[in-house]
Amino acid sequence: MKSKSLPFLDEEPPPIVSVSVLKAKDILCPLPLVLMQPEMKVRDLIQTLKSTPHGDFPVVDPARNNALIGSIPRERLIHLLCHKERFKDSEESDGDYSNPSRNAPIALDDGFFVDGHLMPTLEAVERKIIDGSMDMIISIARQVQLSPYTFNEDGSAERAYELFRTLGLRNLIVTDLEARPIGIITRDDFKILEKIDKVERGCRGQETAVNAPPS
Repeated sequence: MKSKSLPFLDEEPPPIVSVSVLKAKDILCPLPLVLMQPEMKVRDLIQTLKSTPHGDFPVVDPARNNALIGSIPRERLIHLLCHKERFKDSEESDGDYSNPSRNAPIALDDGFFVDGHLMPTLEAVERKIIDGSMDMIISIARQVQLSPYTFNEDGSAERAYELFRTLGLRNLIVTDLEARPIGIITRDDFKILEKIDKVERGCRGQETAVNAPPS
């Protein structure tokens, strides 16, 4: 797991997970859930990316009561913003790239990259997008990863932990009975449970020591 820069999870879940009979909905990431739509204004997409550190985003279908379509990573969204040929006016159909001056791709010079990273920075991409393009529409539907791993909100947190361990997951989308995302579980959320469990065990140990009869 170190090669992926992912927090390491022990073979067994923290005891608090099974003892407290926690469900998936009990251990959701505390950060607000951020949903993407198949088509968004360029301005809205940029603002969303600037407002949250999330690395992956559920994509939902507004026409089906925000049912889950799939997910898309942050890096892919930033790369999409580099391609102005994908921007369109709201009344245009998909694939109408008739204006070459407006649709010219952004040239990714060295100023787009930080510390040798392959991903251009969002700030650099935003600077290259002219104001007139901010209210245009960008479609992310074709870039969505279909059928991501999901988990029902009432499922056992212990079972969710097993999925992280066996599948090497970064995160897990939690849905309700109508396949609508309600939150995300990350490895960090399980690491927080580990810390809570250690604190509780430490408190119980101190309480036992205080209440122990004198020898």
